[in-house]
Amino acid sequence: MRLDEVNSIIGRKVVVKVPATSANLGPGFDTLGMALSYYDELEVEAVDTTDSVVEVIGEGAGDVPTGDDNLVVKSIAYTFAHYRQPMPGLRLKAKNYIPHGRGMGSSGAAVVSGIMAAKGLLDGLVEMSANDLLQIATELEGHPDNVAPALFGGLTIAWQD
Repeated sequence: MRLDEVNSIIGRKVVVKVPATSANLGPGFDTLGMALSYYDELEVEAVDTTDSVVEVIGEGAGDVPTGDDNLVVKSIAYTFAHYRQPMPGLRLKAKNYIPHGRGMGSSGAAVVSGIMAAKGLLDGLVEMSANDLLQIATELEGHPDNVAPALFGGLTIAWQD
């Protein structure tokens, strides 16, 4: 990436809304997943620093990491690295409505939020296909059953070779 492209990212803001999910439906262990009408919202701005600052409102406030070790930040950084792009500093505001540890895919939603935020920040600089996004999400989450419906919505059937 050229210096002018790096500078073009600074100041970009994106807003992402990702649904909760339910997976392992019926006989579809680790394959069937469904998006629910419950969402986390994320506002991200690329800033001219080396650090990331995360503000968490709602579920996980006080417990979720608020720096570079935050799962959303890690997902953004992983996506930037996947496309060989330098990572800017980030300012994030996470409005978490999906309960943590209740089987509603909060970690999958965090992963997909980060990937979609990276996609928005890199818009016009790199091409990301739907298959690329699912592959990255699956690499981060370990399996596609929660990330596929968080990414695509609806009812999904996903598996890995």
